[in-house]
Amino acid sequence: RQGDPLDTETMIGAQASNDQLEKILSYIEIGKSEGAQVVTGGERAELGGDLNGGYYVAPTIFTGHNKMRVF
Repeated sequence: RQGDPLDTETMIGAQASNDQLEKILSYIEIGKSEGAQVVTGGERAELGGDLNGGYYVAPTIFTGHNKMRVF
């Protein structure tokens, strides 16, 4: 579960900065350009409420081969 890092039920928190978020999103785009297929995720997550605008990335799963930079 994504969410507030202070909530003990949260398993995935936000990235530390916008720079880190953008780097992760750029690697997702690299994976797509190299032929990886996004099974789920692959985009910024908007959680809303108090977490709106946080640096969250949706959990992402790719399929492809292990020669790609994202694997």
